[in-house]
Amino acid sequence: MDLLTLIQLLHGIPGIGPYLLYLPAIVTIGALLSMFVPAPSATSNVAYKVLYEVLQWAALNKLQAQNLTAPSNAGTVAGPTALSAPRTVITSAPKAA
Repeated sequence: MDLLTLIQLLHGIPGIGPYLLYLPAIVTIGALLSMFVPAPSATSNVAYKVLYEVLQWAALNKLQAQNLTAPSNAGTVAGPTALSAPRTVITSAPKAA
């Protein structure tokens, strides 16, 4: 099946056929915007929180990281991460023997 046949089949669906071709564009634009839009904080406006949720649904990101904001998963599960690991600072180069 070539692309033209697929497009004709999608257009043949009654009621929503012509609009199905816009779905990939909506998901792509939503995914691009969601990279730059910060998550709402506790003090954010209700309208911004709703807009953020709609954007996450449009980008198909809504069900991706459910454990990210879950209060039960506040601790570290798999050992130290790059942000919590102690940092070592090298002050001098090793001496040659």
